[in-house]
Amino acid sequence: MQVILRQAFPLGRFHATPWGASAFDDPYGEWPPSPFRLVRAIVARFHQLARERGEAAEALEDLVRALVTCEVRYHLPPTASRGPAVRQYLPDIDIRWNPAGLKDQAKGAMKVSKRFLAQDNCVAVPPDGAIYWFLDGPNWTDAGLALLDACLARITYFGRAEAITDIDRVVERPSGIDVNCELTDRRERGAVPVLCACRDMTAAMASDEAALHGATVPPGAVWRFAVRPPKPAPRRAAITRRYERTQLVQFALGASVEPPMEAIATITGRFRGRVLREALTALNDGALTRWNDASPGLRARIAGLAGKDAAGLPLEGNAHASYLVWCDGRRLTRLFVYRARPFEPWEQDAMLRAAEAPLEWSRTESEGWTVRMVPLDSAVPPPSGFDGIPSRAWSSVTPFVPARYSFDRRGRDKKGEMPQDQIVEELARRGWPPAEVASIDDAGWVRVHAPKRSVGGATNNARRSFHVRLTFAKPVVGPLLLGHSSFFGLGLFEPCD
Repeated sequence: MQVILRQAFPLGRFHATPWGASAFDDPYGEWPPSPFRLVRAIVARFHQLARERGEAAEALEDLVRALVTCEVRYHLPPTASRGPAVRQYLPDIDIRWNPAGLKDQAKGAMKVSKRFLAQDNCVAVPPDGAIYWFLDGPNWTDAGLALLDACLARITYFGRAEAITDIDRVVERPSGIDVNCELTDRRERGAVPVLCACRDMTAAMASDEAALHGATVPPGAVWRFAVRPPKPAPRRAAITRRYERTQLVQFALGASVEPPMEAIATITGRFRGRVLREALTALNDGALTRWNDASPGLRARIAGLAGKDAAGLPLEGNAHASYLVWCDGRRLTRLFVYRARPFEPWEQDAMLRAAEAPLEWSRTESEGWTVRMVPLDSAVPPPSGFDGIPSRAWSSVTPFVPARYSFDRRGRDKKGEMPQDQIVEELARRGWPPAEVASIDDAGWVRVHAPKRSVGGATNNARRSFHVRLTFAKPVVGPLLLGHSSFFGLGLFEPCD
């Protein structure tokens, strides 16, 4: 005959420690609940029932025999997990004087109880989930079931007193409730020990506190093993976002090891790669994530994010996104993506998903330095130079790198290729009015964005950089991006009037 018990924890917590284990040594607690604990709880409630109704001891022996001869199986809530441990100091029965050397109440001493530190571990059980006990045994009778129901109705906690419980017997198995945890005599990989009652256990063994105290294995009990059900795979929650038409998507940067200025192009280049993967994943339902594997149609759709057309050629007219970094002095504080044409909702969603995980910026895998990105909403004002305010004087926020080398192999200046010459030439090519290079100072070496298809690939990407100040004859409106890797964070200017 099969008896099914349903046990719920209204407070969502099951507090219990395995037999003989210290709460500090086993922070996971007991899970699943042990059958030995269930038998002891029922026996304890029988003694309460006997005081109320005068039940005979023979009835208890029959009930215990029916319980211990059952094969126990469980249905455990799949979402149950380890809960937070609570540590607190509790009073002891030992009383002492405080201060210890002053034993005179007239002099300010007082008697206080000693304290000991206790750790309370628990398993977080969903309030709408329940444990189902499946007890299959041959010794159940109608009288035994009635006595079992009366004892279960009087159980108010299970394990520690904080584990408030509600346990009763159900006549029919609920739909969708199947056995997902069984007990075995041999320990398997991933199994946990569970204390069970032996078939010859008696009611006296369950209530003899003198015999139970200090016992590694209590009389009438035996260790068996259970494999907990696997937790369901985490699913990405469906997030409903409201997107506004915007040309600028901003993220705050944070890191335990702050990245240097020379890592700007590394951060923006790797973030761009993530954005493209997320965009491809959304457009083809995860069938592919690499730009090289995408069809010409998909490449054309993400051209505004990639900066290249379906054939891999750079887009003309600055119609693509720029992945930029804002600096406060030499500290990288913000990453933002700008495009003259507003971003579509699916493009903004790809950027937000790309920013969910930390981004590694270190050059070697052994370093493992990362930076985190926190999305900023429209209430955060745009960076200086992106607010539409005109200015005559502009100063570089991030180092300016000439698009072409300024020196020959012997280290001599190339005529017409000096940094100031390249700035004047680039301003004219991009349609900006003429400007005077007011000052130009060396800013050291930085890494630039170098596609793998280029000569040397990503390994040949260290270039000389400069801090530049420009003065226009008339005020101009930004943004102003100049030089090598200007769409990857370098050569960004701000108004300095």
